[in-house]
Amino acid sequence: MRKNWLTAVICVVIAVTFFVAGFFTRNVFDALSPKYEIIFSQNVSRENIINFNKVKSLLLNSYYEEIDEDVLLEGAIKGMVEAVGDPYTVYYTPDMMKSFMEQQTGSYVGIGVTVFMDDDGLATVADIFDNSPAKAAGMRNGDKIVMVNGEDVTEITDLNLIVQKIKGLPDTEVVLMVYRPEINNYVELSMVRKVINIQYIESRMINDDIGIFS
Repeated sequence: MRKNWLTAVICVVIAVTFFVAGFFTRNVFDALSPKYEIIFSQNVSRENIINFNKVKSLLLNSYYEEIDEDVLLEGAIKGMVEAVGDPYTVYYTPDMMKSFMEQQTGSYVGIGVTVFMDDDGLATVADIFDNSPAKAAGMRNGDKIVMVNGEDVTEITDLNLIVQKIKGLPDTEVVLMVYRPEINNYVELSMVRKVINIQYIESRMINDDIGIFS
């Protein structure tokens, strides 16, 4: 009887030891490998959370190409900010913020054009700076950029991404293929990037005493 009692005590001690060891090991492991969560308030409907996870799962498991989850999350953040409906509330990626700061400082390395997305989703030249590589290469307003260094950019819907491909280091070459509507044909333009100084204000003298700023 005494032997059975001692055996039972030993088993309990061993069980407690394993439990305590497992508890501390698990907590130490979690401390070394912290988990990050997306937390919603109780005001968010359960159905929306389920749909969010369902769409993410479908994209990760069923999309024909491999998807970077960070790209998905960044897109979700951008969509969340846009959902506010305030034109002055925007989300900038690091690259977009860099581009924004370049514009504020008044200079960047590129070819010297401003572009916009037309109704067909093509990057279209709106303006060409004087003394720029684009001007020297013969680029014209209305040219539609279809290739950058041999890469088709007509399927890219993010204008900033196309602009980043055109920009680069000073004194490096960039080759653009543009569609020119006025001749209904494609034109290849080779340019060497340089520092472009943006002029926000232009001025000219209309006589000896009067000048115009615009």
